[in-house]
This record gives sequence, C-alpha cells and structure tokens, in this order.
Amino acid sequence: MSENAMVERDFAGRKQLLKALRAELEFFDAGGYGRPFRSQWRPTLLLLDSPVCLNFASGPAQHECWQCPFFALVPPDQQGTPVPCHHIPLNESGFTVAGLYQSGTQKSLDQDYRKWLCAMIHKFEDPEEIFMNALQTVNKISFKNIMLLTDFTEASQTALAYAMGFAKHFGAEIYPAHACDPIILTETAAPGVLDEVENHSHQLLLKLAKDNGLKGTPLFARGPVESAVPGWVDQHGIDLIVMGTHGRRGLQHFLMGSVAEAIFRNATCPVLTVGPHVNVRPYHEFKAEKILFPTDLGAHAEFATQYALSVAHDAHAQLTFMHIVSLDEAFQHDRTELVNKAYQELQRLIPPDAKQWCQPEMTVEVGDPAKELLGWAATERPDLIVLGLPAGKKFNGHFRTGVTYSIISSAPCPVLTVRDVVEA
Repeated sequence: MSENAMVERDFAGRKQLLKALRAELEFFDAGGYGRPFRSQWRPTLLLLDSPVCLNFASGPAQHECWQCPFFALVPPDQQGTPVPCHHIPLNESGFTVAGLYQSGTQKSLDQDYRKWLCAMIHKFEDPEEIFMNALQTVNKISFKNIMLLTDFTEASQTALAYAMGFAKHFGAEIYPAHACDPIILTETAAPGVLDEVENHSHQLLLKLAKDNGLKGTPLFARGPVESAVPGWVDQHGIDLIVMGTHGRRGLQHFLMGSVAEAIFRNATCPVLTVGPHVNVRPYHEFKAEKILFPTDLGAHAEFATQYALSVAHDAHAQLTFMHIVSLDEAFQHDRTELVNKAYQELQRLIPPDAKQWCQPEMTVEVGDPAKELLGWAATERPDLIVLGLPAGKKFNGHFRTGVTYSIISSAPCPVLTVRDVVEA
C-alpha cells in the first residue's frame, strides 16, 4: 500500500471514530442508557447497548468487533476478550469500563466514561474545526496579567494558591500588590512607627514575590488599597484581580467592608474572590470540573456567560446555569409560568453545540437567591462560581446584606465576578 493510501485510510478511520464518539456522547447525554433496549431483566451496558455498536438490535448475522471504530482504541492484549471495548483505558490510571463495573460505582463510571468521551472527541477533532466551532459559540477568555492583593495573612495565602493555579493554566504573570493604609495602621500603632511598618510591609511583599517565583512587578502603595487598584490595573494591563479573606477579622477589615465595595465598584476587570470557607488548594494548575453560573437573566447575562463558557470549554466541565425566582415574583405572578420562562431564557444562553465540549445543565429554584444558591453549592460542591455584575452597579451601605456579599463570604469555592462593559 502506498504512503498516500495509508494516510487516506488513517484519516478516514479517524473521521469514522470521531463520528462514533460524537454519536455516543449524544446518546449518553440523552439518557439512552436509562432505557433498556434489549431486555427487561438487566440494566443496559455501556457501548454494548448503544446504537453506535454494530450489533445493536441486529439480527442473527453478527458483526465482528474488529469492524467497530472503537476497536482501534483497545489495547492489543485485550483485543481477543469477549467484550474488547470494555477494556479501553478511560484515563491515565488505566481505569476501564470492565474494571469500574467490578469495583466502581455507577456514578463514578458515568463520570469517567463521559469525561473520556469528551477528551477523545477533543483529541480527534480537526484543529481548524475546533477553532471555527469555538469562534461561533464562545469567546475564548484568557488572563495574562493577574494582580494578587495581599495583606500577608492566611487569607492571602489561600488566594495565592489560586492565583498561581490560574497563572499556570493561562500562562500569566502574577503581580503581588499591597497597600499600607495609615488609617488602619494608626488603630494599633503610633504615627512614629508608620514608616517602620511601611518598610516592613514592603520587604514582606518583595519576599513573597521571591519565595514564590512571581515574575510580575511587586506593587506597593501607601494609602487605601481601593485608591491604588485602578492605577495598578491601568499601568500594568491587569485582566484579573485575585483577593482572599479567611476568618472573622479578615472578613471585616480586609475584604468585605468598604474595601471590597470599592474594588467591586471600580474594577474594570474580573475579580476572583477566595472566601473564608474555601479550602486551600495545592499550587498547581487550576482545573474546574464543576462550574456554577447563577444569573438574574438581566442584560449583562450574555457577557458573563462567555466567561463561564470559556472556563468550561477548557476543562470540558459540567456547567450549571441557575436562575432563582424570588418569592416576591412567585407571589405576584404564576409560579409555573415564571419557572418555564426562566428555563427558556437559560436555554437561550447555551450554545447549540455546547454538549460537544462541556456538560451544560439548567436549574431554576424559587426562594431567597442567596440561600438557594448557597444551598445548591453546599450540596454539589462546584469548583468555581461565575457571577455576572451589571455595568455601573453601585454597592451601597447595605452591601453586607446583599446577594453578592452573601455568596462571596459563604461560598465553598472561589467566586469570579465579571462586570459587563456596556451600560444597559
């Protein structure tokens, strides 16, 4: 066989396999395995009970397994087994469908199997096709200059872990930043030692950058941090601010009071807040397998959706679109009608081909927005919450009783707040 013929055969085989993988993912997401096609006395089996299988609902003439597109993925030493496709490795650890049927749970099997399907589709897709699909469905979001606001407390260490994870994932530089506020300092120190404290803080900032290999310029200022942030963002092209708090004192003084209000009000880029209930993660590339995107379906929803879709696209993550109908709305209007309308609006935000590269889900609840959202997060444990803020949103003196404050201060995962750039 000529080299050109071999290349053509290999290309045709890859296209056939890709088509089969996509069909299998569509069948899986449609709940096909929840319906017993062949018999009523046993549950359905992955691949064997799928329309993708050459012998699905076939008559007496059975096809050989080697004729199946999936056969090329079976390890050579397993190709002679009764069900070769159940011995395809689903991940780097070598888990297979056969192995998980023996020792795993149905939930772990479904999760690993679907993740494998998405990874294989991504692997065999034509790069140009992937690029064109991405352009049509989601704007690729990337962070290149990350500013880490730090006060050198445990809260900042938690935020540093996430900042480094994001930086590694996006190939970004981290700019550690600290501002000495004389008003705060004079609460515990006499004016005569302010210079000493300022110098000490500056040295801590430099040490933080050196110890963690941070390449961005350390940013230091004297005065309120909310006054320094806008200038830092403009001067260094900051496209993500990361800040954290942990513990009651930090919650009151560093983040969640007027400081946070000013940062959220003035930030021209997304802000990743690592709240007091977020566990420290290792300093490795941040990966989000479950993302929650709550939205009030306002004019800014589509803008914020792009950030949620972009992160989900990178990780082939489960992305849950959530809307909460307030009790006031439910009392004033027909509840069923409100819920159905919300589902329709959420569906409008999801690209038609999103199932090819993430796991889009929708949920609509009725109740207090903050309580319902946090209740869902406590049960489902998302890795990230993406929260859209409308352009020009003004936080007021009741910020600590608002929905944004409640979510950020109580969420079990980081919250990425994204402000629309266009006034509604």
